[in-house]
Amino acid sequence: MLHRRNLALLAALTPLATALGGTPIGVKPGLWEMTVDRDTKGGPAAPAMASMPPDALDRLPPEMRARIEAQMKQRAEGGGSGHEVYQHCITQADLDKPLFKQHDDPSCKMTPVTQTSSKMEYSFECNHEGQRQTGRISFSASDSEHVSGTTVMNAQAAGRDMTVSMKIAGKWVGASCGDITTRKKPAG
Repeated sequence: MLHRRNLALLAALTPLATALGGTPIGVKPGLWEMTVDRDTKGGPAAPAMASMPPDALDRLPPEMRARIEAQMKQRAEGGGSGHEVYQHCITQADLDKPLFKQHDDPSCKMTPVTQTSSKMEYSFECNHEGQRQTGRISFSASDSEHVSGTTVMNAQAAGRDMTVSMKIAGKWVGASCGDITTRKKPAG
């Protein structure tokens, strides 16, 4: 079975992120609209999905839990693609923190490839209980109000392989986040 905690980590990477303790990507804090297109190939068999500990799901915010459960169900059925648009509040404190201090996972090693104010790229490897995920994440800012990125993750466990590819685009909506503190689908 593929380790769900690390798949949840991948899902968490879609908001804007700062570099690994290096130069933060030069974007404005505030409300961002993110568009994520995902393509999944392969994946664990359906019974493996049922083995995710309920307490792990219980600790997630309701919107993230619903999204991850839907993605797990889709992956259990053999992968597929998805399109999501949501709004996300990014504070200056978020931009000042290294990404993986926000999403600590001791089973993952992050290796910076490029860190500038307009581009960040790094590779990662996660190993947990005989399950391995590797990949590369890249974000670039064409200016302080627009970002784009890609994420590719390959996972192997118990003779099963899965590849998740994401294309991410973000645009700054405004300085005020209103009542949005994490993720929210935009109105309309």
